[in-house]
Amino acid sequence: MLRVTPQCVRRWAAACKLPGYRILGDSWRFKKDEVEAWIETQRPKPPKPKEKIEWRPSISAAQSTGVVPPSQGSSTASLLKQRLGLKPKAA
Repeated sequence: MLRVTPQCVRRWAAACKLPGYRILGDSWRFKKDEVEAWIETQRPKPPKPKEKIEWRPSISAAQSTGVVPPSQGSSTASLLKQRLGLKPKAA
């Protein structure tokens, strides 16, 4: 069921990591339903689905549809500089 050695089971039980009951001497008893429930809690959770990202049109698509007027620069950076009124850096 657990696919580990008996020594490992005893260590887990002694460390209270596995539900079990110690009886006389070094003997342990385990209830099957408790161990099965414990196994379920130890399984890794499936990853959460990634958030859906809304599609946003590119600047060139916005320019071709007339949403954004064509600019002199072709890059996103030059368009942003133009729209924000930033002056190019002097060389």
